[in-house]
Amino acid sequence: SGAVLSYKCVFRSEISATDVVDVMRYSVVGQQKPEPGIEGLIYPEGSGLPNDVIPQCKGALFTVVKFDGALAHLSVKVTNAARKELGYFWTVGAPAHFERRPCVEHVFGLLSNNVFCRLLSTTGHGPNNGRAENCEEVATQAPILVEHLLHLLDVEIAQHNTRMSEGLFFLSPLDFIRQKLEKDHQHFMVRTLPDASAMGDTILQMKKTVNVRGSKKNGRHPYIQFMKVRYTSSYLHDAWAMIGSKVVLHI
Repeated sequence: SGAVLSYKCVFRSEISATDVVDVMRYSVVGQQKPEPGIEGLIYPEGSGLPNDVIPQCKGALFTVVKFDGALAHLSVKVTNAARKELGYFWTVGAPAHFERRPCVEHVFGLLSNNVFCRLLSTTGHGPNNGRAENCEEVATQAPILVEHLLHLLDVEIAQHNTRMSEGLFFLSPLDFIRQKLEKDHQHFMVRTLPDASAMGDTILQMKKTVNVRGSKKNGRHPYIQFMKVRYTSSYLHDAWAMIGSKVVLHI
């Protein structure tokens, strides 16, 4: 379909493995819309991300992920921990062969041309390609607020998912998904994660088993230790019976 399942705007030159895992989590459990920062900027009717506007896509899992060679994509969090929890195949494309991920490159181009490169302070695609005149001076005189940028980005992605495409026989990505789901009396069954909505943010969280420490004899209330720091809670503080037992941290 070429639909955008989820996204995350990262204000750094490079992404981290945590950013990649966050996008995977959002694609399963959904993500909140940013606060509307620009008056008069509206979403097209019926637009949004698949898991937000198509009931069958709630909790849907992907089967194959095509990565490029970014270090964040090769991390243990992505290639091992997340893969075990969601059960997907992953493949890394050869360097400089963007044609293995045409949909991704196409969407990046749309976001760049329709949003970022239209800003008065844009630095363009490169030093000699699309850089706005006096962009540094403009950036100080008319700064772009984060909430405005996130609103623009979210609306553009919503528009992309509802924009007709000649490659999809003049259907939008969302309509293409709906058509495939309805085909042959809903014969196709979407692979989903059980209780995805109930699990929420605990999906793809780092987990670690630790011991509950403390001493009633010495008056040391129960606590756990993680990365050389002690933690407790209103419940654990008085749970003397749990001293010596194991608990699982969701980090």
